[in-house]
Amino acid sequence: EIQTKLAVAEPKWESDVAETEDDLGSLYAETGRFAAAESAFQESLASSRVLAQREPDGRQSQLATALNNLGNVYCRSHKIQECVQSLQESEAIWRKLAKQTPAYRPDLGTTLNNLGVVYRDTGKAELALEALNEAAEIRIGLANQNPSAYLPAAAATDRNLAILVHQAGNYLEAVRLYDQSAEMFRRLAAQDRDR
Repeated sequence: EIQTKLAVAEPKWESDVAETEDDLGSLYAETGRFAAAESAFQESLASSRVLAQREPDGRQSQLATALNNLGNVYCRSHKIQECVQSLQESEAIWRKLAKQTPAYRPDLGTTLNNLGVVYRDTGKAELALEALNEAAEIRIGLANQNPSAYLPAAAATDRNLAILVHQAGNYLEAVRLYDQSAEMFRRLAAQDRDR
């Protein structure tokens, strides 16, 4: 509340408001308080939109993050239309940023994975396959470059893709993807044991 009042008086505090509300939304979501999380993420999104309008080149990633986080809470609250809209807007921003700066590819992969899962769970198999295939391509590519940072995400996306193709009745491909995902998780477990 103090930061929100400061942001009204001093625009320089707007970024802190957005980040703090995002942190608060994450905390609420982790504890299952989805209505409170939604409210916090909406505040973060509102501040992020103001910042992105004021500084179009420097604040797009903050806006895309806020949209992704809000979309995930909408999904967990079964507000599917709002979820898809938020994730699609986030994807568009991450796609533009990743095209300019490859460092944003992990974020694009995350949002595509999230969107693919929502499409899969709502019976939009073709859209799910497209999003999850692209997410897998990004995440596996990143995992090949830096396994310790990206292998968990690659394994999770492969598993999501396996579930989708299994649901579609493509059992041979599902087995291949489940095996590939399991192998990645085994590598992660071995790394943890070796520490």
